[in-house]
Amino acid sequence: MNTQLTLVVCAAWCLWVPLKAGAVTKQWESASVSNMVQVVADGKGGCAFAWQDSSNKIHVTWLDAKGGVIYDSSSFSAMFAINIIERCTPKQLIFNGVVVFPSLIIVTSKGVAIPVISADGLVIGSPMAFSLPRHEFSDSKGFFVINRDAAGTPMRLVRFTYK
Repeated sequence: MNTQLTLVVCAAWCLWVPLKAGAVTKQWESASVSNMVQVVADGKGGCAFAWQDSSNKIHVTWLDAKGGVIYDSSSFSAMFAINIIERCTPKQLIFNGVVVFPSLIIVTSKGVAIPVISADGLVIGSPMAFSLPRHEFSDSKGFFVINRDAAGTPMRLVRFTYK
C-alpha cells in the first residue's frame, strides 16, 4: 500500500513540477550595455546593475519594477570592478562610486545621488578591490537573467515573472 501511495505522489509531483516551472513570463528588458559586472534585485521587481563601458569605466543603473530608469550614474573609474552595489531596495540604492575620491553614494527613490560625508571626510563602503560581487537575481515575484546576443555582446538584463 505504501509503495502505491508513493508512486501516486511521485507521479503527481512529476506532472506538477513542469507545469509550475514553465509558468514564466517575460516582463521587460533593459537597454543594451557592454559588460554587466553585478546585478542586485530590490525585492519588488526592480534592480540595480553595475556595468563597464568599452573604456572600462563603471556605470550604475537602477531600474524600477516596470524597467524604467530611476538612476543612471555618470561613468567613474574603479581599480577593480568587483563589488560596486552594496544594497538596493525600492526606496534607495547604495553603491561604491567616485565623487572626488572613492566614496559611498546613496540614491533616493527620486534618483537623487547623495555622497555620504562625515566630519572626517568621505565615507567608503566595503573595499571594492577585496570583496567578491554579491548578486541577487530573484525576488518573490520573479527573477532576472543576463541575456547576451549570439555574437557575444551587448548584454541586456531581462525580467521574468513567475506567472
